Amino acid sequence: TDEPTMHGTSNQRQLPLAGRRVLIVEDEVIVAMDVEWALMSAGADIAGPAHRLADALAFADEPLDAAVLDINLDGELVWPLAERLAAAGVPFILA
Repeated sequence: TDEPTMHGTSNQRQLPLAGRRVLIVEDEVIVAMDVEWALMSAGADIAGPAHRLADALAFADEPLDAAVLDINLDGELVWPLAERLAAAGVPFILA
């Protein structure tokens, strides 16, 4: 059910990322799949996963609520994307 509670609706409590679009940037396919599964299980809408910096930068212009960034994408550092996300006010974590 979607009954109101003190912390939102019961569905929101069960899926804390419901309605949130999260970008995954990870060059290791298995790791990207694991992160995607975890975020989707929490209700997130996934952008990506992007495996290369150029692909990830293309997502920077889309509406995003958060991002999970691998620092080193097969030798390419993710800093240009991190800077764009920070400038846009999109919170991110570095892995």
